[in-house]
Amino acid sequence: MDGESANERASLVLRSHYRLADKPARTLEVLRIFLRDDAHAAFDALRAGREVVVRVGGRAEVQALAVAMQAQGFGVRVAPEGAPAG
Repeated sequence: MDGESANERASLVLRSHYRLADKPARTLEVLRIFLRDDAHAAFDALRAGREVVVRVGGRAEVQALAVAMQAQGFGVRVAPEGAPAG
């Protein structure tokens, strides 16, 4: 991996959660684990049907969070920093 790739920044875009419709409280609880103070804003965006950027950072860090969130049922994507949420 070259130095440029190692320093690449990325955005984590939250798209959905498989239990949002039937267990919204559980979705919010899991969001609090991952996003702490930003959980309510992300939850509100999901409930409104909007994608939302929840983290910007180094690609490796963002990718690791994406994998963890996917394992908990979230639909996410990793995009270049500054890319629109969708």
